[in-house]
Parts: sequence; structure tokens; C-alpha cells
Amino acid sequence: MIDQNRLSELRNDIGDDSIAEIIQLFCDEIEQAFAQLDSTDRNTAAEALHFIKGSALNIGLVQVGQLCERAEAQLLNESHFNVSATDIKRAYSAARKFLMDSLTNN
Repeated sequence: MIDQNRLSELRNDIGDDSIAEIIQLFCDEIEQAFAQLDSTDRNTAAEALHFIKGSALNIGLVQVGQLCERAEAQLLNESHFNVSATDIKRAYSAARKFLMDSLTNN
């Protein structure tokens, strides 16, 4: 679900104080992008998936990134527009809980 090595790498690179700010900013931006996933515009949804995928992988949320990658490929390659964000949101919710818990444990 979460690449612990990537999260540790970030923590080492920017420090414990800054990691909390980065994680909060990440969560805020991802939650805003989720609103665009329900767009009927294919490009808007694809851009949101791409943004969420990149952001998730940058912070170590492997499962969220992989789900976005699959959904993005489907969206760009299928003749019809049918992307459900339920699994992505569920994976993000579990990862967000873990991230927040990790902040309080340090």
C-alpha cells in the first residue's frame, strides 16, 4: 500500500517538521483533484488522474498510484468514458489514515 522507503527518504531529505506540512499539502491537493474525477470531460478526468498518480507515487502511495495509472490508461484507450474513482478514493482514504497516524507517532 505505502512505500515505507520512499516515505523515510522524504523524511530524511526534508526533516520531521517539514514532512507534516508536505503530507498535509498533498492531502489537500489530492482531495481537490478527486472532484475532477467525476467530470464528464475526458481531458479533465485524465489530467486529474495523472496529477493524483504522480503526487501519490512521489509520497510513496504505491497502490493509489497504480490504480490511477490503470484508470488513466483505460480512460485514454477505451472508446467510452467510464472511470470509477471508488477504488482510488478507498485506497487513498486508507493511505491517508496511515500517513496521519505516522505523523502523530513521531
